[in-house]
Amino acid sequence: MLVGVGNSAFTRVIKAYNNKLTIFMKKCNILFGVLLLVASMFISCEQDETSIQTPIPIQTEFSDNFGTTTAARFFGTVVNENNEAVEGVSISVGGMNALTDENGVFTIQNASVHEKFAYIKASKIGYINGSRALVPTLGVNQVKIMLLAEDVIATINSGETSEVSLPNGTQVNFQGDFIKADGSGYSGAVSVVMKHLDPADENVGNMMPGMLYAEDANGNEKVLETFGMLAVELKGASGEKLQLAEGSTAQIELPVSNIATNAPQTIPLWHFDEVNGYWKEEGFATLTNGKYVGEVSHFSFWNCDVQLPLVQLCINVVDPSGNPIGNQFFTLNRTSTPSGWGANAYSWTNENGYACGQVPIDEELNFIMDVTNCNVPFEVIIGSFSADSTITVVVDSNYTNVQLIGVFNDCNGSPITDGYIQFNHNNSVQYITVTNGMIDHSYSYCGDVGDDFTAQGIDMGGQQTTTVISGTLSAVTDLGIITSCGTFEDTDGDGVYDEFEDLNQDNDFTNDDTDQDGVPNYNDTDDDGDGVLTADEDINNDGDFTNDDTDGDGVVNYLDMYDVNANTATITQCDDDSNGVENFDLTSLEASIIGNQIDVNVAYYSSYVDAENETNPLSSPYTSASVIVYSRVNHNSLPYFRIGEVSLVVQSCNLNQPQAMFECDFSGNGTACFDFDAQQTPYILNGNTGVVTYHLYQADADNGINALASPYCIQVFGYVYEQIYARIDVGGVITINNFPIESEGIIDFYEASKVCEVGNTTYEVTFNIASGFLNDVNQIFATEGTVSLDPNGVDFTVSGVSISNTLTVEVIGIMCQLQSFQTASPPVCN
Repeated sequence: MLVGVGNSAFTRVIKAYNNKLTIFMKKCNILFGVLLLVASMFISCEQDETSIQTPIPIQTEFSDNFGTTTAARFFGTVVNENNEAVEGVSISVGGMNALTDENGVFTIQNASVHEKFAYIKASKIGYINGSRALVPTLGVNQVKIMLLAEDVIATINSGETSEVSLPNGTQVNFQGDFIKADGSGYSGAVSVVMKHLDPADENVGNMMPGMLYAEDANGNEKVLETFGMLAVELKGASGEKLQLAEGSTAQIELPVSNIATNAPQTIPLWHFDEVNGYWKEEGFATLTNGKYVGEVSHFSFWNCDVQLPLVQLCINVVDPSGNPIGNQFFTLNRTSTPSGWGANAYSWTNENGYACGQVPIDEELNFIMDVTNCNVPFEVIIGSFSADSTITVVVDSNYTNVQLIGVFNDCNGSPITDGYIQFNHNNSVQYITVTNGMIDHSYSYCGDVGDDFTAQGIDMGGQQTTTVISGTLSAVTDLGIITSCGTFEDTDGDGVYDEFEDLNQDNDFTNDDTDQDGVPNYNDTDDDGDGVLTADEDINNDGDFTNDDTDGDGVVNYLDMYDVNANTATITQCDDDSNGVENFDLTSLEASIIGNQIDVNVAYYSSYVDAENETNPLSSPYTSASVIVYSRVNHNSLPYFRIGEVSLVVQSCNLNQPQAMFECDFSGNGTACFDFDAQQTPYILNGNTGVVTYHLYQADADNGINALASPYCIQVFGYVYEQIYARIDVGGVITINNFPIESEGIIDFYEASKVCEVGNTTYEVTFNIASGFLNDVNQIFATEGTVSLDPNGVDFTVSGVSISNTLTVEVIGIMCQLQSFQTASPPVCN
């Protein structure tokens, strides 16, 4: 359903095209073997310099069904669950790699795939891995992938049985045994990510991984009819991925869709093989109280499906004159399933009007093609097919078909190889592929020749755009030679390029003003006028605005003045009486939980379920041991809320007093450095969790300002003494302590020429201060004997030192061994 995807980097809402398509998707919601997303109107790209092309390995004998390897070109978009484009998604297929741009668009060409099977993977932090599988054609293979947000719905503990459920009745029961990716056991908190895919959802075909193509328990090819899917991810306290331990199982319960009328009592279970890209049969589920209940030994995607034998079907779609109708989306659904309960295959024709895929054998199919700006789709019954077949479908409705041609060059006149055309007609937006700078696109619609259009070229590789082109449609519409010389700009510095703040997709970003404050979004630092700068609305800090919709109302945060967010927070208290519990002032957390939001309130609960139902709110102060509680932020006048986690931490707060620190300038470069963070902080905290900062003045420490860097380096000219103030924050309890730092530069001492014997066993030796200076005899002492300083401050004498000892001169308080002297033989006074 790529037709109708907008150009804004953050609001790729499928508009007129998708609105019509929705009517028919609802008639045929349960999917079977996907007639693969094949070539369309989209962009080509050259191999990225960082791409690596490798042969496709033969994983199993089942892969023999895929045929020989071939090179294929792919163009597609990646969106989130609100149909908004997702930027920066990593795409891989056939050893080639790419990233989606601000429109969620990616292009890959010359990928090494199989002639009957290609597997495209999509991944980005914050989302469950997505994918699409298809039968590639020689043209441009069009793909759409809808990524599911990696939302943690519950936190459980290892070693304990637990139950995690969704509001629709989907449920997983865990035994409590988990392992890390390396197979070692895991102990601790486990975050659970869980999504249920309902066949009645019109987007299920874009959300599910791969296609409904499977290997049964006997190794045979099957096409599936789904009754529901479940995705589960498990993560440890440090974000590491977890699995069920060997020998451990989990019970899954999936509600049967309300459109199902023929649900079998027992149904096979299938898991998605993320390495190979297709479903594999493993176990079964039983229909119990309106749910399919089964047992699984690991997690990825699980699927409750009946299996159907398949054949390959290829379709040529043409108009009454035999001209190909390219770049058109269509669906196929079984006519045999009762009450409209059926599966559908979906695909795009390529630029030559051609598409291939797998369909159930001996099944009559309804071909439905929706055309841009048409109120009624074209429908025709085809089939059944007992063997692989190729047919022609003549679309005899009164559609207008035009050919868009042109040339797209960069600013140096070279053909664009990594770019596309954004085409706008009657509020319907399409992305048009470019092949070595050439534009040649078949466009069908309901309307008249002479309709107005606008277009703009996007140079993905050069991060530049063309000017906006406008004109009227004719049988052959020549866009001319267009050149990308305009660098993307972000006038208001909000992290959204001006070109992608064109929310109404009319190629004019000056008339988009979300908050109606008279300032267009491209020049407005707060697009929705909610008091939070657009640049600060990336709640999960992943650099992607498109996946932040905290109230789940379908409007991304930076365009939603009524959005609600509950920031995570931690409060720490010292266990002064060592009883393991403390009183926590929950109200002190409100500022950090609410942030800049207005017209909201917050309450606290001991469980997620209580927070959802607003039952048993906690009072403040709340007496507790270390625990996680839940905050619920409610909008005061709208039905929006958000639940967040609050960590209450009780810890021992027996702090150590700071130690005096001594450093010497052993290097002789006149500098001594004190590493507070490494040498002082751990000692002060004494195993507690907290923050220590260091300051030159007590006033700075009291106010938490002007903290010293660590290491803190000072210049040394002789002896230096400073007082440092440590500000210690443990659980919000502030303590200020001070300590001295002292240093002395290395002073070179040279033995004088005169050495005198003193008695039979002691000696007096005079030294000359060759570098550095000392003007106080009390700053020098020897390990033995006494020190006297020449009045001129240049020489000093050490008396009463045993002949057998080494003479050591030290600076008071620093204990730095500066120089050792030992006489080679008893000195003699002349």
